Amino acid sequence: MNPIRRQTANSNVKQSLDSKENMADPTRIAFALGGLTGGGSERAAVNLMKLWTEQGRTVDLITMRGEEKDAFTLPNGVRRIVLGGEGASPRKLVALFKNIPRVWRLRQAIRKSDAPVVVTFLTRNNVYAVIACLGLGRKVVISERNDTTRQKLAWPWPQLRRYLYKYADVVTANSHVAVEGMKPYVPEEKLRFLPNPVVKPVERAAPQRSRRVLNVGRLVDQKRQELIIQAMALLNYDGKNSYNDWTLDLLGEGEEQMRLAGLAGDLELQDRVRLRGFVQDPERFYKTAGIFVLPSEYEGTPNVLLEAMAWGLPSIVSDSLPGAMELVDEGVSGLIFRSGDPDDLAQKMRLLMDDPKLRARLGGAARDKVEDFSPERVIEMWDDVLRD
Repeated sequence: MNPIRRQTANSNVKQSLDSKENMADPTRIAFALGGLTGGGSERAAVNLMKLWTEQGRTVDLITMRGEEKDAFTLPNGVRRIVLGGEGASPRKLVALFKNIPRVWRLRQAIRKSDAPVVVTFLTRNNVYAVIACLGLGRKVVISERNDTTRQKLAWPWPQLRRYLYKYADVVTANSHVAVEGMKPYVPEEKLRFLPNPVVKPVERAAPQRSRRVLNVGRLVDQKRQELIIQAMALLNYDGKNSYNDWTLDLLGEGEEQMRLAGLAGDLELQDRVRLRGFVQDPERFYKTAGIFVLPSEYEGTPNVLLEAMAWGLPSIVSDSLPGAMELVDEGVSGLIFRSGDPDDLAQKMRLLMDDPKLRARLGGAARDKVEDFSPERVIEMWDDVLRD
C-alpha cells in the first residue's frame, strides 16, 4: 500500500476514534428541565448537578422557565440557558402544536451547549429531548421519576412515551417498578435503574421525643394528604389514649391546599394541622418530627422518603407504592398501611405514637437502610451510564 495513502487512512481512523471518544465524554453535560419548581424531581436534579460540578464536570441547565419561578438555588458553576415561551393553552390541539417551537428552541440550545451528553427528567422533557436531539449525534439519557404503570398523563404523552422512548440511548428510572413498566416499549438493554442520591446528615432526628407527624410533597390529588388528616381525626376519638398533643405539618403547595385546610377545619383540627406551604429548607422539620407519613396513590422512589429515613424517622407508607416498599421493611424500618384506608393508617400511627422506643428503633433501621443511596454510590451508577 502506498505509504502516503496508508498515513491518510490511519489519520482518518484516528479522527473517527477521537470523534467517538468526544461524543462519549461525560465531563460535559446538558441537563434539560421545565424549570426548578418545588417538586421532588427538580430537587433530585439539583442535587445531581451539584455532585457533577463538584466532580469538575461542566453542566449546562436548559429550562423553559426562568429563575423568577425557581424554588431551588442553582449549584455554583452551572450555566443556565432559558428557552421561554412556555404557557398553558385551553385547547389540547393548540397546546400540541405549541410544542413544535419549544422543541426547536431546545434543539438550538443543545447545539449552543455543545455538550455531548443530554440528560432529562420527567415525561414531557424526555419526549422533547428525544425529538430535539434527532440527527445531532448527542447521547440522550432520559429518566422517569414516577410509577409508569399507574401515572395518569393526559393525551398524547402516554402515546408519545411509548413510541419515542426507544430512540433514547439510555432510559433510566428511580424505581424498579418504573423500569419494569417500560419494558414493553423500550429495549431491555437500554433500561437502567438509577436511584436518587441522599445525603445522610451528621445530625439525626430524635423521634422518641417528638409528637409531630410530617408529610412533604405537592398538595395534589395523587399525594392523598387528606388521609393523614382523617387518621388524625379518628385518633381524636380513641378512648384508650389522648393524642390531642400530636400535630401534623404538611410541607408543600398545590391545588388541594384549600380543600385540605377546609377538611382540617371541618374535623376541628385547624389548630393541629399546619399547612406550611413550600419550604426550601425542610431539614429543620425532618429534624424535629416524630413520624413521617407518605400516603400517596402512586410514586417512583420518593426523594422525601429517602430524606426522612436519612434523618432517622420512622415512616408509614402506602402499600400502593412499590418503590417505597423496596425501602420500608414492615416492622423493621417502618410500617405499611392499606392504600386509601384512613382507619388502617390511624392504627399504624397509633402504634408509633404509643411507643417512643419503637419510633427510635424503626428510625435507626431506616437511617441504616439508605446507605445504598449515598451520593458516592449513586454517582458511580450514573458514571457507568454516562460512559457506557
